[in-house]
Amino acid sequence: MQALYALALAPIVESRADPNSYGFRFYRSTHDAIEQLVICLSRRCSGQWVLEGDIKACFDEIGHPWLLDHVPMDREVLRQWLKAGFVEKGKLFPTGAGTPQDRVISPLLTNWTLHGLEATVKGLFGRRPKVHVVRYADDFVVVAETKETLEQTVKPVIQKFLAERGLRLSEEKTVITHIRDRFDFLGKTVRKFGTQLIVQPSKDAAKSIREKLGVLLRASRSIPYDVLLRKLNRLLRGWGNYHRFTCSSRVFGKVHHWLLEGIWRWIKRQHKGKRLRRHLTKYFAKGLWTHSAWTKDGSGSPQLIELVRLCALGLRRHIKIREAASPYDPQHADYFRMRRELGTSRPA
Repeated sequence: MQALYALALAPIVESRADPNSYGFRFYRSTHDAIEQLVICLSRRCSGQWVLEGDIKACFDEIGHPWLLDHVPMDREVLRQWLKAGFVEKGKLFPTGAGTPQDRVISPLLTNWTLHGLEATVKGLFGRRPKVHVVRYADDFVVVAETKETLEQTVKPVIQKFLAERGLRLSEEKTVITHIRDRFDFLGKTVRKFGTQLIVQPSKDAAKSIREKLGVLLRASRSIPYDVLLRKLNRLLRGWGNYHRFTCSSRVFGKVHHWLLEGIWRWIKRQHKGKRLRRHLTKYFAKGLWTHSAWTKDGSGSPQLIELVRLCALGLRRHIKIREAASPYDPQHADYFRMRRELGTSRPA
């Protein structure tokens, strides 16, 4: 039932959406949000101060009265979903706020609640070009010329906007930063050196992939080497393909170097107390210090598998979606067809 209502609500939510909101919307990704940030911050005349906004427990604290008054659907059905509660250890707990837990309609209701934030902030300044809002789900960034503008004008208006919907900013995570001091957004670190804007994978993102690779190496002490390479490659390709759209060469190199040291320790552990030299061809089938192994494909034929090098994935530049483009508008059908056929990136 929620999926059916979501299909009907999605075009309405899309028509009301802020131009620069990118979470839980078709054909819009984190890369689009990052590219919009680059546009807002990369010029010489761009604003230099950034408000990093985070809404505290957004999905769990949205006010039910506001949703019932503003969402254009059957109120009784929506009331039943909102007030259904949840069962844990055989006990029913009521829900006095928030959207349905982990349900298909929750992202739509959240977007409906937060749409209008960008228009509200920009409405304070008319056509002033140096105030920008970029939002992805419940995380958002506001760019302005001065710290005072963000502290005295923008932040109070955002707090009032959220309070009407039963929400509030997280005081711990909502900070105002100068662009030269760097800030993190969607797993990226954004910083400006002079006139040059640099976007690269954040320290937390690099730490996360190292932890996952370390857990995999420690849990795979008894599996064949070709199986280990396949598992490592899946992790590396997924993480690398996400971060290849930024200035990631240096971070890729550090992660790859750390992984090579981990694999070397894994190899020495496999032959503890033995001469390792005679076994090296098992781990470097393609050549010395190129981690590779022979395996078999689906038909049983020999196949050489090689460890993915992050730097070899190649850096790309994401082509940001147009702000006004909507997949539900027939006028934009040719535009989305072109994006599907030609892709959304180009070589960096």
